[in-house]
Amino acid sequence: MPSPKAAQQPSRVRDKARPVRRGRMQLISRAAAVLRALETQSGYASLGQIANASGLPRPTVQRIVDALAAEQFVSVDPQRGVRLGPELTRIARAAYVDLAAIVQPHLDNLARETGETAAVTVLRDRAAVYIAQAVPDRTIVLASRVGAPIPLHSTANGKALLAGLAEGLVRSLLGTELARSTRNTITSVKELLTELADVERLGFAYDEEEQTEGVCAIAMPFRDVTGTTCSLSVVVPSPRFKVNLARFRAALTRCRDDIEMASGMTSADRREPRRTAQARLTA
Repeated sequence: MPSPKAAQQPSRVRDKARPVRRGRMQLISRAAAVLRALETQSGYASLGQIANASGLPRPTVQRIVDALAAEQFVSVDPQRGVRLGPELTRIARAAYVDLAAIVQPHLDNLARETGETAAVTVLRDRAAVYIAQAVPDRTIVLASRVGAPIPLHSTANGKALLAGLAEGLVRSLLGTELARSTRNTITSVKELLTELADVERLGFAYDEEEQTEGVCAIAMPFRDVTGTTCSLSVVVPSPRFKVNLARFRAALTRCRDDIEMASGMTSADRREPRRTAQARLTA
């Protein structure tokens, strides 16, 4: 018969292991607090600023920063302070590659709900590029090839991507000549800038047979966890477009919210103005 002392040993081992696990979890939580504190800063931050933002003692912040710097999660400049490091950028890019996988099930739901083609595009090489698409269960559908570029000025997706950008950047992306695709295409940069202001204010961009005769679209911008702006759209034959606009707006809004939550966006991230996010990310 085992002695009482022997029987108690496994319990004592478990009891000793619990503080170790708690300590590791606390360390991870504190490191996350430091990284989140840096996220709120524009550029470099001092140890004191990080301590104030994270609620951690300054010596603790110093130890965590040293450990994060060794792994390149933060960069330290003796004169300017601490900022987010290149390793986080690499990880963020890896997450961005998975954006198509994240949005696809939500696009499938949107296509089923609306009965129309749903798509997500991103800004690439002065064009809107499809990264994911879902088609409804119809005999005839409107579809584009994933990876295909489409113009920025004459599509709902493109306008959603441009809205909220600084005017100088918009002009740089568009150039001076806006190609006409149909009789409805906007070919004046000034007129397009006015429409983009409405898109930013109202949250929706429209293509009323501006790129292809007989085809309309409605799109809205959203951001992934890296702060990159994407556009979510529904592409519709023109006879079904205006009569269903209210339904399309509601469905797009629900889908946008679902995608942002699935990609790791917090409520604060989703409320942050796009111009503020761009300034912070490019600082």
